[in-house]
Amino acid sequence: MTPTTKESTGTARWGMLALISAGFIALTLNWFDVAAAFPLIGAEFGVGLGPLSLLISLFLVGYGVAHIPGGMLATAIGMKKTLFNGGTPFLLAGSVAGALKAVAASKDLDAETVVPGHGPVTGPGVIDDVLAYLRFVADTARDAVESDVAPLGAARSCDLGKFAELTDTERLVGNLHRAVAELRGTPAGEPMDFAAALADMRAYKRRQP
Repeated sequence: MTPTTKESTGTARWGMLALISAGFIALTLNWFDVAAAFPLIGAEFGVGLGPLSLLISLFLVGYGVAHIPGGMLATAIGMKKTLFNGGTPFLLAGSVAGALKAVAASKDLDAETVVPGHGPVTGPGVIDDVLAYLRFVADTARDAVESDVAPLGAARSCDLGKFAELTDTERLVGNLHRAVAELRGTPAGEPMDFAAALADMRAYKRRQP
C-alpha cells in the first residue's frame, strides 16, 4: 500500500477547497436567479413583487441566523475526521479485489467517525468489519475455484460465522460470482451473467430459514 504523502494530502485539500467554493458560488447564485421567476411566481399565487421580495429576504435572514448555533455546535464538538462512505459490500458489478484495496486504503484517513451508506453512524471499527467480510468472500471464492465448486454451492456449504447476522446474506452469492470470475481471469467490473447470479441469490434466499 502506498503511504499518503504531504504532497498528495495538500493536493486533496486544495481540490476539496475548490469544490466547496464552487458549491458556495452556486448557492449564492440561487439566491438571486430566482428573481427572474418572480413574475411567474407572483401570477401563480396572486402576490406582488413586495411580498415576494420579503420572502426571499426572510430566507436569507434565516440562513444567516442558522450560522450562529451551527458555529457554536462546531466549536463545542471540535474538529473531527469524518468518512462519508456511500458504498456497500455488494460487488456483483464491481470488484472484490478492488474493494479490498479501497477499504484498506480508507484506514489511512484516520477517520474518527464513519457515515456508512446503510445503517447508523459508527466508528472506524466498521472498516475492519468490512475488510473481514471481504477477505471471507475472497477466501471462500479461492476455495471454490480450487474445488471446482459453483458460487451457489460454495455459499451453501461455507460457515458464515459472525456474518450470518448480516442482513441480505444472499449478497454473498453475488459477491462469490464476482470473486470467482476475477480469480478465473475476468477483469474487474467487466459485465458478466448477472441474470444467473441473481437467480442463484434467489435460490440461496429460498433455502434460508
